[in-house]
Amino acid sequence: MDQGYIRLWRKSIDGGLIKNHNVWIFWTWCLMKANSKKDYKITVGFQEVILQPGEFIFGRKMATEETGLSEQNIKTCLAFLKKCKNLTIKPTNKFSILSIINWGAYQYVERQINQQSNQHVTSSQPASNHKQEQLNNLTIKKEKKKIKKKPFSPPTPEEVQNYFFENGFTKEAGLDAWKYYDAGNWKDSRGTQVKAWKQKMRGVWFKSENKINHNNVHPINNRNLSRSERNAMECFDFANEGVKNG
Repeated sequence: MDQGYIRLWRKSIDGGLIKNHNVWIFWTWCLMKANSKKDYKITVGFQEVILQPGEFIFGRKMATEETGLSEQNIKTCLAFLKKCKNLTIKPTNKFSILSIINWGAYQYVERQINQQSNQHVTSSQPASNHKQEQLNNLTIKKEKKKIKKKPFSPPTPEEVQNYFFENGFTKEAGLDAWKYYDAGNWKDSRGTQVKAWKQKMRGVWFKSENKINHNNVHPINNRNLSRSERNAMECFDFANEGVKNG
């Protein structure tokens, strides 16, 4: 006998089958006795019998022993279910094969079970992948929080002045810019903390009026300039000369 479970059709209540207790006992017994495998081989005596899903070897004596019903009750139930087209019986000289009609309507066939199992695995896989992806993203976010950003360190007046000078603007303008932001605790006019001070200088303070005037004083003749300042000015002159000649 097959192992596992069987299905009971709820329509049996509406059809009144469950109200006839003898018929209901015999019917559920047939469901539990029925084979669920395709081309299932069984030996009866010295004869090999191949059963299909919904079929089983039937004998009234065996049915009586296992259900507790009398042989007459079994005979009556069998006739009733045959009339209702719930089952058929094929007698032989030694035994009978009882077949439940529309077995697939009462029970899951093997193909349906495998199909549902495959669908369950397939449908659950994207969910698992999505869950794993969320965990990975969460881990990345936590790692980013662990990496502390370096606190902003304001530049010195000399750093700002040299940055202005190296880009062709006066040191006086650089000092004015440094004083402006230093007085406001390095916050701009909107109250936003300055983080990239060089970018702020380029966007706000690198104006034409702050450029070095080469017509009045040439830094190369000024002995107070350092060597790095002289080199920066020579590069600046060379670049401007190239633009003019181009």
